[in-house]
Amino acid sequence: MESMSLAQVADQLIQLQFAMFETICAEAGVTIEDQARTLRLPPDVWRRWRQFLTGAGTRPTVPSVSDLLLRIGSASFELTAREPRSAIV
Repeated sequence: MESMSLAQVADQLIQLQFAMFETICAEAGVTIEDQARTLRLPPDVWRRWRQFLTGAGTRPTVPSVSDLLLRIGSASFELTAREPRSAIV
């Protein structure tokens, strides 16, 4: 098994967390445009992150990985806290 660099691990972690965030947003009816506002990302920064996630760009440096992961976690929590308990699987 080939070991991964720290940058590769960070990229994979962000991609997995974004996938979970997008699933939660879809279930909560949050549009892609509203996802950017939920994460407090300006449109140009959001566009760069979307490009990274689709493989069309490198990982943006703003916000930092740790800051973005905190934003995703906080937003995901807020979205799931609004959902009725029976709707969360």
